[in-house]
Amino acid sequence: IVMKLNGVEIPDIDVMDMNIREKIENEKEKIANKMNNMSNFKGTAIEKAKAICDDVSDFVSEIYGEDVSQNIFKGKQNFRVALEVFEAINDEIDRQDKEFNVYVDKVISRHKNGKK
Repeated sequence: IVMKLNGVEIPDIDVMDMNIREKIENEKEKIANKMNNMSNFKGTAIEKAKAICDDVSDFVSEIYGEDVSQNIFKGKQNFRVALEVFEAINDEIDRQDKEFNVYVDKVISRHKNGKK
């Protein structure tokens, strides 16, 4: 599956790869903490929006690489684009998480019932 973010096709995230999954979880936690602390941010609404754009760009850079982030954001701080990109990535992660959890539950159930 190829995702299209702000007109840029990027490869799908493979959350079945545990190293990638760990990186995603770490980055999601970082950005969640930043968003939660945004209420303490001293600045204008524009400054807050710019900070969020930067955070999303950093998130994309950490997950996909700096070159992908540059291609998606094209050096701009467009708040709508940042939010749409962040939501699209999270939707895809959530979709794959459901699949991942089905596999985990299946393995646990199989071993709990003594099957191999």
